[in-house]
Amino acid sequence: MLLRQNPYGDVRAVLCETNPALRSGLQAALFGKGLRELVICKDADVLAATLCEDLIDLVVCDVELPGLDFCDMAQRLRQNAFGRNPFTLLIATLSDASVGEVRRMINAGVDRVLRKPVPMNVIMDHIDALVDSRKPFVATEGYVGPTRRAAPRSDESWEELVAVPNTFRSRIVERTDDDHLRLLVEEGWAKLEEMKALSSTASINRLIDRILAHYDANDGMGSLRTDLNRLVAVSRNLMRRSRGSADHIAGLASCLISVTTQIAQNPQSPQRVHLQLLAKLGEVIKRTIRAKHDSVEVIQQIAETIERFSGPAPGERLN
Repeated sequence: MLLRQNPYGDVRAVLCETNPALRSGLQAALFGKGLRELVICKDADVLAATLCEDLIDLVVCDVELPGLDFCDMAQRLRQNAFGRNPFTLLIATLSDASVGEVRRMINAGVDRVLRKPVPMNVIMDHIDALVDSRKPFVATEGYVGPTRRAAPRSDESWEELVAVPNTFRSRIVERTDDDHLRLLVEEGWAKLEEMKALSSTASINRLIDRILAHYDANDGMGSLRTDLNRLVAVSRNLMRRSRGSADHIAGLASCLISVTTQIAQNPQSPQRVHLQLLAKLGEVIKRTIRAKHDSVEVIQQIAETIERFSGPAPGERLN
């Protein structure tokens, strides 16, 4: 009878721990689990190099690793701005288990937060749990990572949560090869990019509603300029992400920047037509992003018409 090959043998894992005794114990436990492709990182530079060189499935990381800004690293990883796998299983270990510190780690996009010293059986149980079931991801302007809510809100639409690849599970259960894993990661990231666009649209329309409500109420300047600045910033992010893949959406976002900027040039007495265009653009962007079969030609015509009327979007930031 043929012996079954170690199912964990192909998993790429990284262990970062500052305490030598705990590091040795965790290394032995992971090795005993069957993880043979295990990289030990004793500082941030080695961790960064490892994440960029290979598609890593699991990172167990001490948040006090020398030279590491853990929260920044985690969100850059999740935002696909660093490393090769934004869906890496990420377990943070920390000595300070205060509510504020744990919340900081969760807001960085980790899958688990464990207090040191971590018993070996506990960390193995958490790894097994993540293989069996992983939280879906959300993607907004400021956060990408596992959903931070214990349960979805009653008004939450299915589009707000995305089941993302679990490359750790794929290697040990489906025995997926590297080429297929890279394809899974690319497809998963494309879904999150779509979710980011939906999030941007929601932010854009909330800001437009607030700006228009300000003029309806005639309540003084208040936070108007802040909202105008924020609307330009969110629209620029949407335009940047849409270029190349959805140029019609990028064109609409550019028009929105132009109209918003013209309102900001005279915020106390803007032209009525600019406020009407603001409302119309928000609605068109929302329908365009949510629709699956919109006519790109029609949307481009809308963008070109508005751009001819409004003028090009200036490059400078609003004051």
